[in-house]
Amino acid sequence: MGFFGGEHFDKFDTESSLTAMVGAPDIDKGESGGHFHLLELNGYIPLDVPVIMLFSGLRKHGRTSPLAAPPILGEPSKPLSKWGYRWFSILYPPARIMDGHSIISLGSLPGKDFFPMKPEIADPR
Repeated sequence: MGFFGGEHFDKFDTESSLTAMVGAPDIDKGESGGHFHLLELNGYIPLDVPVIMLFSGLRKHGRTSPLAAPPILGEPSKPLSKWGYRWFSILYPPARIMDGHSIISLGSLPGKDFFPMKPEIADPR
């Protein structure tokens, strides 16, 4: 996939659609799932609970890593739990597909041929 996480634009997204991000973290109590930042809007969304977000990938965005619980005064800091996770599925609106500039395949046939989608199904016009 290339670059992931830090601030970036999804330059191949179509202008007319939004990116959908679905997430479900499972982290230890007191830990932070990090934040998803919409940098151009100066805002963020905590990633501590299940979340569904819709946003334009053409605006600068990024995320932070999960963070361990802050240390209690006088005690050593505790590392992140090894069992915790933060799962996300990103649904991109690629411009080439959305604008009809690519061939969409429904699967493959014997002999490595693709089973193409009929134009009346793929063409939004």
